[in-house]
Amino acid sequence: MQLIRAHKERIKILFIALLSVSAVLLAFHTGLFGAPIQAGGARSEQVATRPWDRDGHIQAAARPGAAMASLGDGAFRGHLLEPAILYDLLSGHLGEALASVGASAPVTRVEWEHALTNPGVFFRYDVALPAAVLAAWLGAQAEDTDAHIASLFLSAGQDTVYLYYMDQDGTAHRSTTAVRAEALHDVLAVLTPNGAQFGFLDPAYTGSNPDTILLADYGGLPTLESHNAVSGVYAQQLAFLDALGLNPALVRQLDEGGTRTIVEGGTTLIIHENGLMSYHCRSEHPRLVVNEAGLGGAIQIAQGIVQVLELTSEAASVQLTDWHYEQGQFVLTFGYYFGGLPIWTERPAATVVISEHAVTEVTLFARAFLETGQTVSVMPEIQAAAAAGNTPLRLSFAAIDETDDSAAITLHPRWLFAEVRHG
Repeated sequence: MQLIRAHKERIKILFIALLSVSAVLLAFHTGLFGAPIQAGGARSEQVATRPWDRDGHIQAAARPGAAMASLGDGAFRGHLLEPAILYDLLSGHLGEALASVGASAPVTRVEWEHALTNPGVFFRYDVALPAAVLAAWLGAQAEDTDAHIASLFLSAGQDTVYLYYMDQDGTAHRSTTAVRAEALHDVLAVLTPNGAQFGFLDPAYTGSNPDTILLADYGGLPTLESHNAVSGVYAQQLAFLDALGLNPALVRQLDEGGTRTIVEGGTTLIIHENGLMSYHCRSEHPRLVVNEAGLGGAIQIAQGIVQVLELTSEAASVQLTDWHYEQGQFVLTFGYYFGGLPIWTERPAATVVISEHAVTEVTLFARAFLETGQTVSVMPEIQAAAAAGNTPLRLSFAAIDETDDSAAITLHPRWLFAEVRHG
């Protein structure tokens, strides 16, 4: 099974990960990396997100949706199911690159594709994000660029490592970095090709995204079963109240007709029997305040809230899938993921609204996702692309038939003819 092989790959390349850790430690000692963005207010210690969790893994609101190591001479190693393998392995070099990025210059599509065939590593994100936000998740600071990055490529030349990136408008750019070319080549040297390649290299691929990663073998992929997780919410109610800034000693609670309403001052949390939770704060003294201006601070406090869903989601994680800013208000949307693949649900896992540096509305949708122990095969992407025409493809977990959200739902890995759905 692909996910099992992915874990074996982690073991195989564990020793080279020490190089990345060494790079991070060196960067801290030299002062290259600054402090990560912090969310403030009365609950800053509880909702702030650190760059590393207790196991040493990267804490990020959004991880790459795909990753590809370009090994040179037409050899590639691609990941769609577990892109975090390469992301974790290259985290030190990626953080250093984003922290040291120089002035960028636009490059043509031909130059971009030529770079992707040279030694380096490619990451594609499901949502375009500022370079400063991506860097902060790696413990770095990228203050000299306002680029919004949808995909990037660390290109290992003989003496210089370049950062190529594609912005949200589809324009490619190139910048110099302070990453040592030798260090990046050392990482690439331990990776072996798995038959992957980019769409633009295969004449049979006619999909809309030429940078899509085509795998030679998707293997047997697991199926999931989705369940209503409201019982888990009740069992973990104190944690949910804490994440939303509510004091359990001061709240008033009313249960009526399968709905639980919790009130404290001008703040209300409603828990519905299908696992949907609605939070509204109209108090003059908001519970959750963002002191750090900009998208970075907004994402960080929102992530601190929505991560509580992982207490009840079982095998799934929660990641950022969309954001927009309008009239002084950030709206951030999060979805469920399993093994690097998004899970399509009838509504987003979470939506957080931040108005004037305060969290005013939160919607949480509690679902639990369990592996069934069964696997299914997925057709090659080239065949799926031929059927989809120019519609973007995304490998995701989705239900075969529409069912009521209160019942158990079986989810299969499928090619979906659409962008990543916000949820």
